[in-house]
Amino acid sequence: MKLEYPRGSEWRKWDLHVHLPGTKLSDGYEHDGDILEKFCDEIESSDVEVIGIADYFGVEGYFEFIEKFYGKYPDSPKVFFPNIELRLNESVNQVQEEVNIHIIFPPEITQTKEKEFLSKLKTEITDSHDRQKPCSELASADFESATVIRKSLEEAIENTFGKKMARQDRLLIITAANNDGLRPPRGRNRKLNISDQIDKFSDGYFGGSQNTEFFLSEDRLEDDDQKIKSKPVFSCSDAHNFTDLSNWLGRSVNSESTNKEITWIKANPTFEGLLQTLIEPLERVKIQDLKPDQKEPYKYISKVTFSGTNDFPEEIVFNDNLTSIIGSRSSGKSALLAYIAHSVNPEDTIIRQMAAQEERDRSKVGPAAGKTWQGVSQIECKVEWAIGESEEGRLIYIPQNYLYSISKRPEEITKKIEPVLFTNHLAIKNQFEKTNGDVAGANDIIRDAISQWFDYDQGIKDLGEEISNLGDKKSIEAAKNAYKNQIDELKKHLSLSQEDIDNYQRVAEQISQRKSSLTDIQSEKSSLNPFFEDSETLKVVNIQPTVTFHPSLNSLPIKLSDQINLVVDSAAEKITTDIKVKLLTYYQGLITDEQKLNQEIIDINAQNKTLIEKQQQNIQLSKLIENFNRQTAVISSIEVKEKSISEYQDKKKELVQKINGAILARSQSYLSLSQIFSGIDQSQTEMDFGVEIDFNEDTVEELSEKFNRRDSSDYLDDGVINLKKIRSKVESFLDYMNTTQKLRINQNKKQAAIAALCTTEDIRFNATLEGDKIGGFTLSSMTPGKQALFALTLILDESDDAWPLLIDQPEDDLDSRSIYEYIVPYLTSRKKERQILMVSHNANLVVGADSEEIIVANRHGADRKNRASKTFDYLSGAIEDSKDKTANQYVLESCGIREHAIDILDGGKEAFEKRKDKYKI
Repeated sequence: MKLEYPRGSEWRKWDLHVHLPGTKLSDGYEHDGDILEKFCDEIESSDVEVIGIADYFGVEGYFEFIEKFYGKYPDSPKVFFPNIELRLNESVNQVQEEVNIHIIFPPEITQTKEKEFLSKLKTEITDSHDRQKPCSELASADFESATVIRKSLEEAIENTFGKKMARQDRLLIITAANNDGLRPPRGRNRKLNISDQIDKFSDGYFGGSQNTEFFLSEDRLEDDDQKIKSKPVFSCSDAHNFTDLSNWLGRSVNSESTNKEITWIKANPTFEGLLQTLIEPLERVKIQDLKPDQKEPYKYISKVTFSGTNDFPEEIVFNDNLTSIIGSRSSGKSALLAYIAHSVNPEDTIIRQMAAQEERDRSKVGPAAGKTWQGVSQIECKVEWAIGESEEGRLIYIPQNYLYSISKRPEEITKKIEPVLFTNHLAIKNQFEKTNGDVAGANDIIRDAISQWFDYDQGIKDLGEEISNLGDKKSIEAAKNAYKNQIDELKKHLSLSQEDIDNYQRVAEQISQRKSSLTDIQSEKSSLNPFFEDSETLKVVNIQPTVTFHPSLNSLPIKLSDQINLVVDSAAEKITTDIKVKLLTYYQGLITDEQKLNQEIIDINAQNKTLIEKQQQNIQLSKLIENFNRQTAVISSIEVKEKSISEYQDKKKELVQKINGAILARSQSYLSLSQIFSGIDQSQTEMDFGVEIDFNEDTVEELSEKFNRRDSSDYLDDGVINLKKIRSKVESFLDYMNTTQKLRINQNKKQAAIAALCTTEDIRFNATLEGDKIGGFTLSSMTPGKQALFALTLILDESDDAWPLLIDQPEDDLDSRSIYEYIVPYLTSRKKERQILMVSHNANLVVGADSEEIIVANRHGADRKNRASKTFDYLSGAIEDSKDKTANQYVLESCGIREHAIDILDGGKEAFEKRKDKYKI
């Protein structure tokens, strides 16, 4: 069985008040030619899909029109309702006009039943025997003055249709709300009382947008203690001629003399559909120019088709608002949703299905239990968007148990807070990005500084080792003085003048100094060799200088960041060239100095040849002077190395200051992020957002594992690294790391120090909803149901783009209170913005949220057969599609949508009873 309106309740133009040619009063139609055929043509050419064909006190013309219209347009989708216009014998307005009421009958009513009703409806017109004339006996002269009373109308309804069935199952009473209807001026109490009684008697009103708010209010009666249900208002053309028909039917007109509006009704074009407006008058009826709840045609799914399988029907269509998919266990509900999601975005579908499972095994997820995506690769599911030409789209898929699964992982919910927060508060987004950039930049500075600190410290150790190898400075000074004393004693016994000895010592010292300088030059040349490909050609290797920014460029706009990087790249080329020039110049200077020193030694030897030869004749004196000079050279070398150590120590202190500055910059940037929350306006939002900045326990634990936690340490408390103490005593910590701190095997002191000082706080956003908080570093105070609801809210708020939402059995993740208080109104509101496809077995969701379309799923079985033995088949239609159960071998064809819903849904019967109670069926 395929229902006539498989997409369910859709917005259509309705006009329930159009008079046909020959109407008994105010007939303005030109009666030339086949006037009824012309009327049919005008009706068919209109975009109004449901029309009430009206006449006064009778419906003879309606059945003549129906026969004519469908004879000419047998395939027309238009639907017509008989509308009998009556006049009550009561007036409530200032000009004493009687109140006009309209009786709207179902299109299926027979002419025989209509005649029976009119023959039983007595008017206040009497004949010559003082007998009240029924409507069926009124003459032409009677129509202008004929009236009925409410009691007579109630009696005619009961006598025609019986007392057992509710009145609204047979007809609706629609009352005029303006000039020839309600409401009287204030202060006339009797009229006010009549008005209230007519209001209670009526099912709805013919009026305009100016009347809607009043009749939707439940406090509109004169007695403030009484409540009355909201009732729908319908704007109509009330056309009485072809000009009116052409200008007003389905059109909005606003001029000094005329005000006509368009009525949109979201329902099947059936009497059952019209009854839905009594249940949800606000949601089901809109008086406005444009179609309500319009969505971009490329952002909602029109239908899905299957090929390569006999498991599914070839095509399933969807409503653009809320479609609920219901069915018994393993009936293909979730599978349909999964196929649609996988067709649009396979990777995201798999990721979300994995997130909803404990194992998180990619190979085990698929469209249904026991089915993997690889195993059903031969089945092609194709999604068709409403625009038709669109081949790509997006959607939000929430598989079964997904909300519950992520609600147990607060860190994942926290991640979802971020995009919502950034969408609503750009200032926070900008500061967050700046803070991350600042922290990254500060850590780069800290990382480089620590690395240099350890390099300098190693340099100090190497120099100390070299000094130690040279000997103790005091001992060397003592040896030098001893040699000098021996020289002084020996020179007394030699035939050498004091001047010769002094000159020789001076010459020997000059040579010794130059040789010591040559040794230093050789050492510097050795340290520069890695920067040259060849010491002969002096070709500098490729070098790559880097630029570190603080604050980071990450927080800048991309265009500006790109411009700065161009500047950096251009400057880097010049810096590279300048550095190469410096390296080459310095190396060449060393060569020049080396050549100069060698030549100076040669020159000194040549200039003092006689003196040197004379002195060398005395071997003992020569050896003493040589030893004396050697001690002098060693002391000189020690002093040079001591100076370098002092310089390295100063550099280490500068690096510690640099690290402290970067730590402070990080802290200040975190503080700026925290403070910005106090400046944003959150008074108009349902939830308040906040931020918490602290260390992640897992990160601290992982860092602590680098250290020997069994050994006592100044910077570990019970085996846990004390990051705050480390930051407050950077210099002491680095010294401690370098000398005392024990690490685990294969751990490097420099890298451990870098890890400790570059470990930064996590930024976690939180949100508070009705006093309950989630996110941050503490456990959520929300119930699991509310937590899952919160997750759903965040998921939908991640993007402003209203792509379809596919949600599978949200009631499994939510408690009953959340469903009733939050989800139902949430779905009711959100379906106006985006298409929602929902699998559910909960009547409060399906019926309570007023699903525009319900798809009943069935799995083929011996006692639940599908046509063509398809594994899965689906029946789709509106909530108002009703058909009594009949014996049928195909289960989907055994009854209507409403009956299936009552059988399948948890609480289905009760949910529909609540709907009936709304309009007293």
